Amino acid sequence: MNHLLYKEFRLAAHPTLYILLWMGALILIPSYPYTTVFIFGCFAPLITLQNGRENHDAF
Repeated sequence: MNHLLYKEFRLAAHPTLYILLWMGALILIPSYPYTTVFIFGCFAPLITLQNGRENHDAF
């Protein structure tokens, strides 16, 4: 089951999603602007949904 779930995430998620989610860990840095982390969090689902639309996976 874990193997199938991993395969699904690998096929469906754009690689940029993981990069932007890891950049969300920048909130742990003192005095880092919170709005930047919020923007990274908003871009990740946006890019994933856009990738699904372009590959006709939105059905």
